[in-house]
Amino acid sequence: MEIEKVSAGSPASKKQKTSATEKFMMVLVTLALAILFIPKSLINKFEESSADSSVVLIRFDGTFNDNGQISASKSVPLLKSVCGKPTLKTLVLHLSSEGGHAVEGERVASAVGKYCEKKHVIALVESSCLSACYGVAAKADEIWASQSGYVGSIGSMISWVDYSVALERQGVKEMVLTSGEAKGPSMGRQMPTSIQVQDLQSALTSSGLAFARTVRESRKGRISKDAPIETGGIYAPEQALTLGLIDDIKTIDDVRDMFGKDMTEIGPESTGSPFNHVGRNRGEELFYLAMQKAREAIETSK
Repeated sequence: MEIEKVSAGSPASKKQKTSATEKFMMVLVTLALAILFIPKSLINKFEESSADSSVVLIRFDGTFNDNGQISASKSVPLLKSVCGKPTLKTLVLHLSSEGGHAVEGERVASAVGKYCEKKHVIALVESSCLSACYGVAAKADEIWASQSGYVGSIGSMISWVDYSVALERQGVKEMVLTSGEAKGPSMGRQMPTSIQVQDLQSALTSSGLAFARTVRESRKGRISKDAPIETGGIYAPEQALTLGLIDDIKTIDDVRDMFGKDMTEIGPESTGSPFNHVGRNRGEELFYLAMQKAREAIETSK
């Protein structure tokens, strides 16, 4: 019987190596696809099961926005689940946000007050916690901030940019008919009339004062009566400590040293989509459309 020997450099040997490599790559691709199609609910279950400790830190990073960087649709169920665990004693809310949609902040703040009432809640601010974010922080038993942690901006705001001239230059003009002189205006495409400005300012003032009252009530008298939070100001840590907006100055490292291995950290992907960009509003979309048309007109005229 003749035995055929295959040398290392022979075509047959190379074919065997190629076949083995292809099989290995197919396994890797299959695993990658399997991971992509794992239901998010199942991933969340794994994340939540890792939080069976006495201290849990949850990160909230970015803008409060429905299905955005910090969304109530993800944050509220997570808070309910984590605070519902009997093993949990302390919840740390790691907050880094300049605010966002008021209703998203209200829902998250309400969840902290409703589901975590029997836990010791600490809000930790390392960069900034403003507007809707501070509304969430105010629900905590304690607010700690680093030396770089700014807080405040308590109130309501509407920003207005007039794109009407840019649109008219592109042949776009809008007519708005209303049932009353205070109705409207078209957000981002027309400047409001004096009556509309008065009405909007009145509504914003009322909303801002209500927000400030809620914050004072949440802080249970710890905010100084002389603290001018109703003006919507932003405060550095030393100022905030004096006015009662925060309770201590600490960093994430202090918190980790304090709780050690007892603390489990949950990333911002569990409270929203931290890498999402906030979508443009209708006025911005029209503005960018006008700019695109203007560039096209310039290129055509060359």
